[in-house]
Amino acid sequence: MYNGSGLHEKIWRYMSFAEFMSLIHFEKLHFCRSDKFEDVFEGKAPELFFTGWPKDAKEFYIRLHGLEKERTFISCWCFEDNESYAMWQIYAPKDGIAVLSTVKSLRDSLKCSVQQFDIQKVEYMDFKSRENGEFALTGEQKALLEKNFYACKSREYEYEKELRVIYKSKSLDENENIRVDIDTLIHKVYINPFSQSWFIELLDGIMRRYGLKDKLVLQSNIEVRK
Repeated sequence: MYNGSGLHEKIWRYMSFAEFMSLIHFEKLHFCRSDKFEDVFEGKAPELFFTGWPKDAKEFYIRLHGLEKERTFISCWCFEDNESYAMWQIYAPKDGIAVLSTVKSLRDSLKCSVQQFDIQKVEYMDFKSRENGEFALTGEQKALLEKNFYACKSREYEYEKELRVIYKSKSLDENENIRVDIDTLIHKVYINPFSQSWFIELLDGIMRRYGLKDKLVLQSNIEVRK
């Protein structure tokens, strides 16, 4: 579990309306298997990480880690005080939803599950080769990689400001849904900037039906031309 600083920092989860309904109906949080993400560097160690390793040891480690990727599941959140227009566009377009929570609430909401979770703030680094043909890693970045490859991503994704919930499973399914306490998890619910005002009324009624009437349903603060 996450025991670092910033427990009360705001985090956001952007999702489709269908994904939101799944969350509150089944009271389960969606996790995706790590080898199914688009990023080709997902869960991958830069070459410089293996400096000084014998070739056979490196190859064995890579094969072993490849099997681990099929057992690693991740839920992605956004560390941000305010909404992100880019995140709306990519992950929750049209009548999408953003759930506002905090690191502490996310952590506490998972306590009703029997699984063991690792909550990590993602570190962004250069995975691409430089002029010397090597990868650039600081000492801190290498130490983080040694602890958890899945807490590191390519710098091109830095705009996501990501927080990750990571756990290992014996399942070979591409997705898993893990039980959470949604009353603890959800602070507020925002609707997409382009959604019409009636969508708030619809969502407010749904929240009441699911016993979440004390949770505010708000229009996005981002002003757009509809």
